[in-house]
Amino acid sequence: MRTTRTLVILACLVGASLASATSAAWAAGGLTFIGMTPCRIVDTRLTSGFAGTYGPPALTPAPAFRTFQITDFTVGTPIQCGIPDNALAIQANFTVTNTATNGDLRVYPAAASAPLASLVNWETGQTIANSTSVGLGDVGGGHKGITVQADVSATDLIVDLLGYYVQTPIQIVVSDRGFDTTLPVVIGTLAGDLTAFGSTHTKGRLVARWNGPGTGFIFDCTAGSTGTLDLFDVTAATVVVSMTRLCTAVGMGLQLSDTFDLPSGARNYQVRVHSDVPGTNRVNWGSVKLQLFE
Repeated sequence: MRTTRTLVILACLVGASLASATSAAWAAGGLTFIGMTPCRIVDTRLTSGFAGTYGPPALTPAPAFRTFQITDFTVGTPIQCGIPDNALAIQANFTVTNTATNGDLRVYPAAASAPLASLVNWETGQTIANSTSVGLGDVGGGHKGITVQADVSATDLIVDLLGYYVQTPIQIVVSDRGFDTTLPVVIGTLAGDLTAFGSTHTKGRLVARWNGPGTGFIFDCTAGSTGTLDLFDVTAATVVVSMTRLCTAVGMGLQLSDTFDLPSGARNYQVRVHSDVPGTNRVNWGSVKLQLFE
């Protein structure tokens, strides 16, 4: 389940300010957990079907250790678990089996130092598991992973991913209404350096509700019409990102634009809407937000 904290501000935050018809609401900070169907990414048993780093042989005792790439495409796993490179940590279940003697397992982010505390402790011949959240570290190529170390005893290892954590986006509420014109109408402006919110915020996207036809909506659009929402960079005189939707009962609800790279430096932005049906098309978009994330 995703959690969001919302702050309402009146003027400015870290060098950027929002001016629109509505108050500026921000959701910021922390990590968001994204759960998933359990996905096996490591199995060192001989008949597991895993290969390369992710498969046999069994872990050998320290000082040996093994590093697993977790994000992006994993070579040697029967299926792809699909952890994105912007993941900062994972939730996983670690199982040891075929243990040679008493021993323990330590788990930590790749490229980090091994912790003093162990995650799993076992006796000879025991199969035992433990679940934990562990941060991800750099494994090269823009990818991330973890390192494991078995102490004293050799053991087979099975790792099942249960979910991952990403940075909770900063969320700017631009507007809760739309407009009935074919010409672009500015519903909010944003001035400043979007990258100033933190070095980890390098991406952005527009999020909005697309309202379809019908009497159950506060603002209705005309069936068969289209509406466009875009983010316009006034400084560069270019559209950064846009999305257009057809007004039908299919596909109503929350819409996400493509992600875009945040330009660095001071900019003036406009969030604009326009419709192809003037006068009769009262609104296309509602609850328009701009999200900033890693």
